[in-house]
Amino acid sequence: MSTGSGQLLLNQGILKSINILMPPNTVLEIFSKQANTFKRKKNRNQIQIETLTQLRDTLLPELINGRVRVSEGMIIH
Repeated sequence: MSTGSGQLLLNQGILKSINILMPPNTVLEIFSKQANTFKRKKNRNQIQIETLTQLRDTLLPELINGRVRVSEGMIIH
């Protein structure tokens, strides 16, 4: 029977015997900076999505009921 793992026949001894190739620190630093840039962009996009969703949920019922009108110049065809 295996012990210490959620996978049958896989244990720490087997895992420790596997060689893992690591890139140089300079490559890891470049990757980290790039990944952080993407993460910040994702977070900004998420905030914008939430803002636009709230705006839509507020304005759409008003537009449907006719309490708010859109001027002809604002309509995009």
